[in-house]
Amino acid sequence: MTNKTLDEFKLWFSLVRISYHISKYQEYTCTKVHLTVEQRGILLTLAILIEKSESPIKITDLLPYHDCSLSNISLILYRMEKKGLVKRVRDLEDRRAVRIVVTPKGKTVLKKTTLPYVEIMSHIISIYSETELKKATLLMDKFMKSIEEYADSGKNKIASKLLPVEQTSDFLNRMIATLKEK
Repeated sequence: MTNKTLDEFKLWFSLVRISYHISKYQEYTCTKVHLTVEQRGILLTLAILIEKSESPIKITDLLPYHDCSLSNISLILYRMEKKGLVKRVRDLEDRRAVRIVVTPKGKTVLKKTTLPYVEIMSHIISIYSETELKKATLLMDKFMKSIEEYADSGKNKIASKLLPVEQTSDFLNRMIATLKEK
């Protein structure tokens, strides 16, 4: 094994370990408000897409952002609707279409799960100086671009479409600002 291969393996293993710990923290945070990680992800995606379009969205609008089928997303939304987090509404222009809105309870639950994410992220990432943080971000962006290019090459479908970082960050910043006002 060459030194480069060994370094690549070490980096990959570190990323796997980081991903594992982030996943465990997500599960812990979501469990506290009786959500699954998938439900929280769909709730966050819904809130961002609804804010962007300024209207309820179709279930099919969620498909590019989640690595599951329409029937799975429908089932997740059904369970979320039973919990009062989302509501299905008929499209006034196309009566066959169903649109989804996030209820006030859903917004509250989303806020309750967002603040712990922000707190742990801020705590863990605070070890970096501003220069190191910018460099790390550039390196991770480069890594993500490589993953997306590999998926787009047709060699392997390994990544779902992700919401743009800026769009997600802006939404979360506004959410955090409203939490701090309370």
